[in-house]
Amino acid sequence: MDPTTRQGHRGTGVPTPLRTGAGGVCAGVTLRGASTRGALSVTSTNDTAIVIPILVGAFALASLFAWLLVKAVRAFLASSLPYRDAVRQAQSEPKVIEALGAPIQAGPPRGSLRYDLFLGNRAALRIPLSGPIASGRLTVRAVGRRKNWRYTRIQLKVDGRKETVEISGWTMGV
Repeated sequence: MDPTTRQGHRGTGVPTPLRTGAGGVCAGVTLRGASTRGALSVTSTNDTAIVIPILVGAFALASLFAWLLVKAVRAFLASSLPYRDAVRQAQSEPKVIEALGAPIQAGPPRGSLRYDLFLGNRAALRIPLSGPIASGRLTVRAVGRRKNWRYTRIQLKVDGRKETVEISGWTMGV
């Protein structure tokens, strides 16, 4: 059977010619050789025109989900008691005010906050701080239960300097 004909029109069995342009393309459809039964295999040349936007859309949705997840985790950490206490303590510490200047602004935290019913809670946070003179990172380590936390380390590393500002261990509770 000629590859430019299809196998019968409306079941009559009489070959009907296909209207094709140059290269055997009929309205965006490429004709591939005859199959084992004599019928033509038709494949769309526009498959990539459909697949690529779907993949781009899926990537965009996954990226949006990841971004929202990071924002939610940072908001959770920023609302935690160890974050609020450490920032409040750093903003009132004379050595920190001398190093960064006043007012001191706190950025979004990074780190972990683990709640364990039996072993107690643990916080390990890095908080960016900035003031009119300099900026730096506040490292916070704390253990606690409920609203009572004991801070084992609150330390400021000022950007561009070797020395750190230690804020000695202290306990905060509501």
